[in-house]
Amino acid sequence: MAQNFVLTALRWVLFLLLAFVGNMAQAELEQPHFSHSSGFYAQPFELQLDHPDDVTIYYTLDGSEPDPDNLNGRTYRYKNNYQQPPLVAGQPIDIAPDFLHHEYQTWRYEAPIFIDDRSADADRISAIATTDAQIPTYFPKPEPSDHWLNRYVDYGNQLIVQLNRGVSNLNRLLNKVVRNYKRWRSGESQPTGQIPFVRPLPQLPYWEYAHRNNYKGTPVRAMAVKHVDGQTEQSPIATHTYFIGDSEDFLAPHIFITAPEQDLYAYDGGIFVAGKGYDDWLAAGVEKREHSRQIPYEWNNGKTPQAHIELPHASKTAEVRLKTHGGTSRGYPSKSIRIYPGKQNSPLPIFDDENPILNNRIILRNAGNDWSQGVFLDGVFQQLLQGLHFSTQRYRPYTVFINGEYHGILNARDRFDSRFLTALFDLPSRKEVELIKTGLQPDENGDLQRVNTAQHGSIDALEALNHSTDTEQIIQAIDWDSLQDYFSSQFYLGNNDWPDNNYRLWRYLGSADDDIPLTDGKWRWLMYDIDAVGGAELDPKFNALHRAQRKKDSQNYHFFHQLMADPTYQQQFITRFADLLNTTFAPDRVSSSIRQAEEHLAKEMPQHIRRWGTPRTMDYWHDHVEKAIQFAQQRPAEQRQQLQDYFDLSAPYELSLDVVLEDKKGRTQPAHKAATIQLNTLTLGINDHELTQPAAASAPAIDMEKYLALPWQGEYFAGMPIRLDITPREGYQFSHWEGDGITAEIAQQHHIELHPEKNTALTAVLKKST
Repeated sequence: MAQNFVLTALRWVLFLLLAFVGNMAQAELEQPHFSHSSGFYAQPFELQLDHPDDVTIYYTLDGSEPDPDNLNGRTYRYKNNYQQPPLVAGQPIDIAPDFLHHEYQTWRYEAPIFIDDRSADADRISAIATTDAQIPTYFPKPEPSDHWLNRYVDYGNQLIVQLNRGVSNLNRLLNKVVRNYKRWRSGESQPTGQIPFVRPLPQLPYWEYAHRNNYKGTPVRAMAVKHVDGQTEQSPIATHTYFIGDSEDFLAPHIFITAPEQDLYAYDGGIFVAGKGYDDWLAAGVEKREHSRQIPYEWNNGKTPQAHIELPHASKTAEVRLKTHGGTSRGYPSKSIRIYPGKQNSPLPIFDDENPILNNRIILRNAGNDWSQGVFLDGVFQQLLQGLHFSTQRYRPYTVFINGEYHGILNARDRFDSRFLTALFDLPSRKEVELIKTGLQPDENGDLQRVNTAQHGSIDALEALNHSTDTEQIIQAIDWDSLQDYFSSQFYLGNNDWPDNNYRLWRYLGSADDDIPLTDGKWRWLMYDIDAVGGAELDPKFNALHRAQRKKDSQNYHFFHQLMADPTYQQQFITRFADLLNTTFAPDRVSSSIRQAEEHLAKEMPQHIRRWGTPRTMDYWHDHVEKAIQFAQQRPAEQRQQLQDYFDLSAPYELSLDVVLEDKKGRTQPAHKAATIQLNTLTLGINDHELTQPAAASAPAIDMEKYLALPWQGEYFAGMPIRLDITPREGYQFSHWEGDGITAEIAQQHHIELHPEKNTALTAVLKKST
């Protein structure tokens, strides 16, 4: 028996040894070794590539994948000038084949590669049109020198920019007059013309240039090829990107994206250009131009080219796929880029090292409606809303380089999809997530209409609930806390691009698990794309509640209006909204976050503006920041007035709360850390670490301690109930309440309810525990 055991053991050892040898024989040929890691270097250097095996190394310097069959070079075509839609319906279209070409080539490694500062080289990909413009205006100009005359040229060019805006507005007005005249004469609607009644002024040339173009480095991609017994074996591609200069000149952190240029910019299929799809649409016959999303731009083609990304701040790399993202913003010169990490990648610390992304998709967003103004609004306000009863997208601005060329600022964001929700809330099955969004769908006439669609799951249950007039049925089906916080936030923001757009909600349909609260099947909301603040004009007076009433028939307002018809839920909503205006939306808190964004982005904005020509100037950008600050300072007062008018409330009053410690002789002293007070939905007297993160929140609240600290002041509406509950900390005990409206009957009760009509000051009196 022992002999059989030994033989069996020997067979297993032999089997494992043979399997190991077999795996070694089939092991993947390793990548070439690079003498330098990716990043910024102060001086030019020689990059050496080597390999432990007898191999041939092939490399590229243009982002293309090394190809031993491309040693002589190939080209792809692109266009920088696109024909515009006709001025009159039926007018013939002449699409000129005015193509330009770029070459991409593979090299056999035979000597070290010299890495130098390439900024004096002519711009390559930053001189490719990424829109359907007839004459692109966003190509970066050569960098002017510090010559004193250039300052005056710059002042002149800023004035010309303002004058040309007036020219553009005048041409638009005159074309509208022509269109209305033709409609009056013929009775038919004509497309808006593009007749240049007044020509724009050209920019003044600078006196002297610095011999630098758009900042650029060198992407090096290398592959080893080995020939054994008549067979060819290729290694995976190794990618490193090098810059000569100082990384401190750019906003940190950085992302390096490397991908074949033809996949991104080629006329025949590049995802960042209008390309052949636009020309084919134009040639098919166009009556008038309705909306950019009705044009089948090539960036809507669904392709997801392979790319390599590097996060130098974290020494992380990944093989990914790319896709453009967004609606109207797809037509901007700088695209929002959706990144699909490969399953084989290690987690990527896109946002922070503590909560890295594994396989979830992320977005490098161009800032949407805020693209030409501040490049920060959506990210900053999403951060401010963290810790409320809905999901938010994380935010981190990056300096992006594509194939070594400076691309500018893009904001890293989570992508809301079933993967995100499943990973974030630890849901048992992604297949059971039902995720609804507002999107464009063609109607029976082929015209695009905004309707709710299922991004994952089915729309049927929500459609049925959207027609329900049974308040209790709605309350049972939704997370009431989520609705209160979501609608309060949208009303405060005055989001003009909602709810007929950017509306998101979800639920989990699988079996309920008591240990996972969000498996209860209730609908919850997600905060998405909130850069159209203050009616898209940062107007603190924008009345989102009036807009909600005016658009009462919109199905995305249905739950709100149905519940507001019930006095109980109306009172709860108003109270929660007032709580948020006193804390989350406190003017100083919002202003502080905007100032932090300004300070963080200010160094990078001049380079971003030079790259894209937008925002118009640094002065314009700073003015936009100040406008956002003005919104933050004035909005709460305006919002209270709008709530008062909409719900017919009494005027606000000021509530003051304090905590004191009383000794045996009846003397008192401040004791602001000795207790917490529950005021309506707020817990006062706690720090950020003590805040409870709601189950539906995707991140905890930040920077709240100052706005929850005792003593505390806030505003509420006269006659509305306020509820208070005192909880002494260890070593203290509650004695009684003092102040306006406190009667002997309720003075010693921990929990009290009041209905103040005027300014009210209350004090919780504590004693030391015996």
